[in-house]
Amino acid sequence: MQRVQDPTASAALVPPPALTGPIGFFQPAVPGITAATRYRYWIANMLQEELMSILAAAGVAPDTTGTEFTGVLRSIEALIAAKVPLTGSWIDQTASRALNTTYTNSTGEALAVSVNVISVSSTGQVQIFYVGALQVVQTQLGGTGGGSGGTINLSAIVPAGATYRLASSIAAIVNWLEMA
Repeated sequence: MQRVQDPTASAALVPPPALTGPIGFFQPAVPGITAATRYRYWIANMLQEELMSILAAAGVAPDTTGTEFTGVLRSIEALIAAKVPLTGSWIDQTASRALNTTYTNSTGEALAVSVNVISVSSTGQVQIFYVGALQVVQTQLGGTGGGSGGTINLSAIVPAGATYRLASSIAAIVNWLEMA
């Protein structure tokens, strides 16, 4: 991604004219009925600057060769990785985790948690995954003729330093995996 490079390009961002007309979508010409929506310089500048702001936020240098077409994609990937830097491997924590117990993410970075639980009752039961006091995932197993034995997954991202727990009254953990 790079700003337009052409002998006719302006060295400074030209402000758009006073905007008039309805806000909407581009349309084709219908002879004798409507004109095609014109593509104006300020629309191109707006789109260009929106894309350039993504590169700037990620610290990705604009392409100066006109041959690299993945700058926006690489920038978005970098921004996501910076917010959720999950670079490790899944670790099986089943033996050290229990339902209705509060844990603290002390890894110093975001933690992905994936828990599979199985129904041990034919009555309806609710499983709620909390991050801090916020319910981030809620599921129900059994009930309404569902019987026991159904398995369901609850997954969440836990910010560094946050507490987390899986609340359930009558389910059993199949496996509990974590990745930082």
